[in-house]
This record gives sequence, structure tokens and C-alpha cells, in this order.
Amino acid sequence: MILCYACNIMKSKDQFSKGKIFTSTNRGQCKPCGVIYTTKRQRTELGLIKKIYQNQKMTSKVRNHPSPAYTECELLFWATKQGYKSLWQAWVDSGYEKALSPSCDRLDNTKSYSLENMRLVTFKENHSKQARSSVNGTEVSKKAKAVDQYTTNGTYLATYPSVNFAIRKLGVVSAGPGVVSNITNVCRRSLSNHTAYGHVWRFAGEPF
Repeated sequence: MILCYACNIMKSKDQFSKGKIFTSTNRGQCKPCGVIYTTKRQRTELGLIKKIYQNQKMTSKVRNHPSPAYTECELLFWATKQGYKSLWQAWVDSGYEKALSPSCDRLDNTKSYSLENMRLVTFKENHSKQARSSVNGTEVSKKAKAVDQYTTNGTYLATYPSVNFAIRKLGVVSAGPGVVSNITNVCRRSLSNHTAYGHVWRFAGEPF
């Protein structure tokens, strides 16, 4: 049994995360207390900025975008000029309602995070914009892969941030959510004719 120094209760070892136990004293911080501590920290004015910054770095990596070139302190300075303190205070006064939490929205969601490509909004505003973008096909999901377009003789034409963007550019009606497009099949080399809509397609960076 191990003593949690936060709640002062003896608990089994599986109630503690690795690295949260001081073996010399057989003490540590249990998982429930860790969650409470992290939540409190992320609700502070500085803690929320840190959380936003870490999320931006993580999602940039998932999207294969460059990591933000600015620092956490530069993000805080930028957000302060955008009215972050009043937005954060309104979120606190609401009892930490998720819809009102401050959020950074990319103006052009095909590009990575940069201070020039962001605006400070509430989570609700950001989420609503993403929903509208998903409907009209301009939203690039975190898992979307960019695709290169070629002529049948190998001449490079363009790169699109996602298959949906390419489909919209061509004026083709999408097959709908969850349906694998012909462009994707060509990129996967799973079509016998190797073309879709009169062009050859490759995931960005892959050879023709």
C-alpha cells in the first residue's frame, strides 16, 4: 500500500501512475488527485494557455504541419492583446462551461498555426466554424492526407490538403462520409486503371 500525499489515504499501487511514487518514502500522488490537480492548473489564466499551446503542438504533428514557430510566452502575449483575460474571466464566471472556454481558431485551416493565421474565439465559435466547414467540404480533418495531382504522362499539376479539397476543386460530387473515393484508391494503387477523373493521384511526397 502507498500513501497519497494529496488526499492522505493509503491506496494500492495500481492507483498511482508510473513516476508518481517516491520509492524512498513509499508516498506519491494517486491518479484521482492527479486529475484534480491538473484540472485546477489548466483552469488558471496561465495554465490554460499552456494547455492550448501543447494541444497546438500535438495537433500540428498529427496533421503533418510544422510545429508552431512561436513560444508559449509569445502565445500568451498575442492572446492578451486579443482580449484573452476578459474571455478567460467569462469562462471562469460561467463555472468553466466548455462552450465558453477560450480557443484559437486558424483563419485558413489548410495552413499550420501561426500568430498571423489565428483569431481568439470561444470553443463554441470554433466548433461551429468546423461544423460549417465540414458541411461545405472546406474542413481538413486531423487525419486528412494531402494529395498530389498529375497528368497521365506524369506532369505535376497541384497539391491539395485533402481528398475532399481535390474533389471540390474538380467539381465532382462527393460519395459521402465514410465512402472511400476513387482518388484515395488511386493513391493506394488499388484501381486497375490507375487514374481517377482523368488524372493520376499520389499522397503528397510519394513518387509518381
